Amino acid sequence: MLVTLALLGVIAMLSFPYLSGGKGSVGLTSDARVLASRFRAAREMAIATRSKTAVIIDIVRPGVRGPGSLSEYVFTTANHVSVTTARGMVTGETAPIMFSPDGGSSGGEVMLDSGSEVRRVRVEWLTGAVNITGAVQ
Repeated sequence: MLVTLALLGVIAMLSFPYLSGGKGSVGLTSDARVLASRFRAAREMAIATRSKTAVIIDIVRPGVRGPGSLSEYVFTTANHVSVTTARGMVTGETAPIMFSPDGGSSGGEVMLDSGSEVRRVRVEWLTGAVNITGAVQ
């Protein structure tokens, strides 16, 4: 009986890394959650101050700035960022997602890529709602 329990413990310990998705997955999810929280904060700020608010995505040095006085956050796991948004808004190194006082936004999708996994953070243009999706490449 004791040998059986010990064997089950060893099997569980060896299989845990395969079940948890690995460290890269956790880091990429964390980057996506930070980005989503910045978008949500910008939407709330735009409604509260009754003025347009932006979150700026840095494409060259993967990271995010804003809204307001929030410091820049450099993505820890995502080594490639691509942004799909309204035409004319992506300018070389940066891409803003704008939020309006009515709660809407310019809309768009930010893809965070770690090389082995992808997370997408989508902002709906009409409602400003934010959601995260992910898929293993």
